[in-house]
Amino acid sequence: MTFSVCTDISSPETTADMIFFPNPVNDHLFVYAPVEQKYIITIIDLIGRIILIQKSESSTAELDMSQFSPGAYLVRVNSDKRIYQKKVIKE
Repeated sequence: MTFSVCTDISSPETTADMIFFPNPVNDHLFVYAPVEQKYIITIIDLIGRIILIQKSESSTAELDMSQFSPGAYLVRVNSDKRIYQKKVIKE
């Protein structure tokens, strides 16, 4: 697993074809997919607990992270063909 360091909060974080924005996040994280299809988005804390599961059938998903504690989370997006993962920071 590879993680990148965010040096500019105004630019989107990209993993393969997925875009996660903003990172770090305060309230809402947006996930942009290259094509419209069914996705299952899971947010996992660093202990491995599943914090949120959300289904999306469009190319854009908005995840409400406003009630999450500050820290690092893993966002996993499962599509029919691939699994995308990205570490995001909640401020």
